[in-house]
Amino acid sequence: MLPFWFVILTFISQPATSIDVISSSCPERCGDVLVPCPFGINFTSGISNPYNCALNKHFIFTCNVSDDPPSLFFGRNMPIHNISIEEGTISVGIESANNCYNKTGITYNFSQYIRMQSGQPFRFSDTRNKFTVVGCDTVALMEDDEASFGSGCISLCDSNVTLEGSCSGRGCCQTPLPRNLTTLNIQLSSLCWFRRAEN
Repeated sequence: MLPFWFVILTFISQPATSIDVISSSCPERCGDVLVPCPFGINFTSGISNPYNCALNKHFIFTCNVSDDPPSLFFGRNMPIHNISIEEGTISVGIESANNCYNKTGITYNFSQYIRMQSGQPFRFSDTRNKFTVVGCDTVALMEDDEASFGSGCISLCDSNVTLEGSCSGRGCCQTPLPRNLTTLNIQLSSLCWFRRAEN
């Protein structure tokens, strides 16, 4: 399973009530990522005042200058790869949930949980994302904090499969995300109780 997967966040327009004017001298780049107005950068080195460079506090992202090249982050641990004002999207990477096991049971398990901060104008894009599962004995479930929805898919196969390109349904499965989702809890398990493991 890939260590990271990409999530497209959509943002909704916000009234300019927090600041009157965004300074024209604000930095516009963190490493390889262009940070357009109305977003701002908070450098870990403390070399700028981000509150004069963004629409409000929710539009400020952290630039870790100790990385080479510097990395821009949404929250604490989601690296930003692209910001598009035209499309209203932010592309971020997150660590994938994974469930590694042999015939004796689970050897490593990581469940993914993502939650937007209260008041943030960001949502998971239902048109740009698909909940994708890779494996030959994998049950994956997702739900939000309020348990207002639950969904998932099952991937089964009788031998190892090499995936090429997009998911075709063998060794993987996909299902869409609902609209206006702000939290996501992902849990993985085995349908056949690890009997399909090779060693």
